Amino acid sequence: MLNQAANFLVQTFCNLLILAFMLRFYMNLTSTSFRHPFAHFITSITDFAVRPLRQTLPGFRKIDLASFLPAFFTSIILECISALLNGISGSNLARAWKGILLLAFVNLLQALIHILMGVVIIQAVLSWIAPYNPVQPMLDSLSWPVMRYARRILPPLGGVDLSPLLVLILCQLILVVPLSGLIGYAYRLMY
Repeated sequence: MLNQAANFLVQTFCNLLILAFMLRFYMNLTSTSFRHPFAHFITSITDFAVRPLRQTLPGFRKIDLASFLPAFFTSIILECISALLNGISGSNLARAWKGILLLAFVNLLQALIHILMGVVIIQAVLSWIAPYNPVQPMLDSLSWPVMRYARRILPPLGGVDLSPLLVLILCQLILVVPLSGLIGYAYRLMY
């Protein structure tokens, strides 16, 4: 029981940190303005790792490696600790490195998809309740790269925009089909 509690705490802390790093990565990728208070919050949480890395790792176009690498290393640490808490010995952990790296990468993809899903849901709810909310421009910037394609496929019908529903369904399909297959493959590599 203590093992489960420790695993839960480690996973919660690491997943929140991964989410913060990946949100900063995604904000850079979508050219979102960092002037919003929430963007300042994400920046202040992740600066301890991103700022030193940014001095040595330049970004490539809009890809911010200084935000991506801490997320990836945190995900690797999370998978190693989880494997050790689930009974893999240290010597077997060294042989399971391919599975751990694959799981770490899948965690980052899942985090990006969950960020997009959260942004789309919050944006849809706010469009009904408070369409002129100050957070709306930031949400628009985060969701625009995906929503513009969804709106081309499914334009508004009778004044109702169903494209957020399409995006959520596609995100769920990505989580269920290819990513769960990769997770299964990674576990086969590990155990």
